[in-house]
Amino acid sequence: MGRPRGGLLLRVREQRAPIIAISITAEAYWAIRATLPEGSDSFPPQPDGRGDVRLWLDREFVDRLGQMRGPGESYSDVILRRAGETS
Repeated sequence: MGRPRGGLLLRVREQRAPIIAISITAEAYWAIRATLPEGSDSFPPQPDGRGDVRLWLDREFVDRLGQMRGPGESYSDVILRRAGETS
């Protein structure tokens, strides 16, 4: 048999909760950095080429962010709004 599609990265992701990549502003990333779950650094954030940060998060977390979005709001808008509510 040949090597599984996706190689090691695919096998690692299958063993973890499903994750999704999203892009958020650097400001939003710094607002949530301390609250990210343990182990989230196994897929460290990277620049997305547009000045934002590409971040891999658990699908459930991304779904919750999506539910909190208002009309026209981005994930970054939600994160910064929520961070402002708790400070």
